[in-house]
Amino acid sequence: MVGYNEAYIQLFQKILEYIKREEPGSQALLGGNVMHLLGYLHHFRKNEEFSNKTNTMRLINRAKLIMREHIFSPINPEEIAEELNISYSWFRRTFKEYTGFSPAQFIIQLKIQKAKALLSQTNDSIKQIALQFNFEYIGYFSVFF
Repeated sequence: MVGYNEAYIQLFQKILEYIKREEPGSQALLGGNVMHLLGYLHHFRKNEEFSNKTNTMRLINRAKLIMREHIFSPINPEEIAEELNISYSWFRRTFKEYTGFSPAQFIIQLKIQKAKALLSQTNDSIKQIALQFNFEYIGYFSVFF
């Protein structure tokens, strides 16, 4: 089982975009991205053999999944740690070690990525999109763009 990985999901989403578009020349891009995904899967499999922190990785990946599931609702890192039955201080330190972001920063990054997609794919106003992500101040939301 591959589990959850941000890079895999982003690449898979690209593949789906190319399939949906059916533009001339997209087959080459599609094939390249499929090969890229296969390379990631091979890399994952090889690294799994040497990993001695599989439980930690499972917890971090589960936390990322919880964050994605609650992208439109307010959730804080302390609640995620509680849901995973781990201490917040361990969770914050370990999450940052593995992702390069604190849990709160990671949540904001997820929201920004999703908001970018909505801004480019819908006719919703910036205010509407900011409110969907529970940004109380539109000015704070717009700082990211």
